[in-house]
Amino acid sequence: MSDPITQAVQAQYEAFPYPPVPSTEPVRGFSSHCSYGMGSYRRNRRLVTTQGKTALVAGCGTGWELHQVAVTNPGLSQIVGFDLSHKSIDLARDRIRHHGLAYASVQVGNLMDPESIPAGTFDLISAYGVLHHTADPAKALHHLASRLAPDGILGVMIYNRAGRMIIYRIRKALDMLGIRQLPQEQQIEFIKTFLASAQPEAAMLHGHAKGNRAYYQYVENIVDNFLHEQDIPYDIAEISDYLAQAGLKFLDVAPTENYWQVDQIISTSNLDFYQRYHQLSRLEQLTLLEQLNPTAQTQNVFWATPIGSPDPEPSFDQPFDAEFVQGSRWQLNPLLVEHGILGVGDKQIPLRKLCLEPESELISMHRLSLTWSPIPNPRHQIAITRKQLQTLLLPMGDAPVAGEVLLQGLDPQDAAHGVDLLRQWESLWMVMRA
Repeated sequence: MSDPITQAVQAQYEAFPYPPVPSTEPVRGFSSHCSYGMGSYRRNRRLVTTQGKTALVAGCGTGWELHQVAVTNPGLSQIVGFDLSHKSIDLARDRIRHHGLAYASVQVGNLMDPESIPAGTFDLISAYGVLHHTADPAKALHHLASRLAPDGILGVMIYNRAGRMIIYRIRKALDMLGIRQLPQEQQIEFIKTFLASAQPEAAMLHGHAKGNRAYYQYVENIVDNFLHEQDIPYDIAEISDYLAQAGLKFLDVAPTENYWQVDQIISTSNLDFYQRYHQLSRLEQLTLLEQLNPTAQTQNVFWATPIGSPDPEPSFDQPFDAEFVQGSRWQLNPLLVEHGILGVGDKQIPLRKLCLEPESELISMHRLSLTWSPIPNPRHQIAITRKQLQTLLLPMGDAPVAGEVLLQGLDPQDAAHGVDLLRQWESLWMVMRA
């Protein structure tokens, strides 16, 4: 018999399957949090293939997250999803059939009951927006960790306490007004009217209601944010201890739309600040950013791995200089090849096409732009010249290239600039050591 919280959560998702995305809608782009390649790179600083790997999707809901895992990790041999809700599982099966995901399957399962979790170990586990809804998130994570391979990657999203402050304040206000005592349909209608009537003078409330107007057109999203039976948020500083209880360690936040960017908070001209900032551990840096800009991150989206797995070698703290570049082999992130877009004037050219035709006449301009979702600016773009594209970027398209080959024949000034570019491109998840 399930505990009362699990029963209530299950009932909610039977009534309101989540997410409310039609099964026929395709996945466009990719999701970094469930990228085995990107998570593994943060663990060992080496490009790995997803070919033949296996994935588990916890709380797969209506199948959208499972589909994202499939698109983000081409070559997986198996994807298994599980969820509390029978209705959601039925919809997930519809999605699997419609999109021809023959290597994917789903089943009913409960994170609080390890016997109901799919058996075996998996190279990649995705737990997006599920652990914070369980009756005991620590126990649920422990059960999930038992299914992770010794060198596996766990991609997690759990709510950020400070970032969701306005949601929790709205929930408190609704409780004070006695809304939870109404029949459910009336609760939902009250919340719709309440959000629509928020005035500009109430800046946080009005900003949230206006910014999420399209999101709250779906009843499922209203219920998920304001009427959920279980919602346990976390500060970023709590994550290390939370993971350690399950034998896991924190790797890093995954690059998402709300990326943790220090230069968007403190100007890079403040050299004293940055000298001190770079002396902090990664979790300390993230905690500092949360303190300085607490409402920026509504979610903690990150990778974890078993505690016993080795640290990156070479370390990400190692100087990124010409010797390091020349002593390594480099390749474009396969996700960049598949999803990067080159802007040439008013033309948008898939990077994959240019990797196949590096001397293409399409590259007719000197100054170009590259669009790639992990680039942390509003347009997700960086400038790139035709020379940089053809002499550095495209040669790394589909196969590793020795660093000494990339830099050979360049004069010292161009070689130094090439090293700087590779440093920047690695930080933006564009290139990887192979």
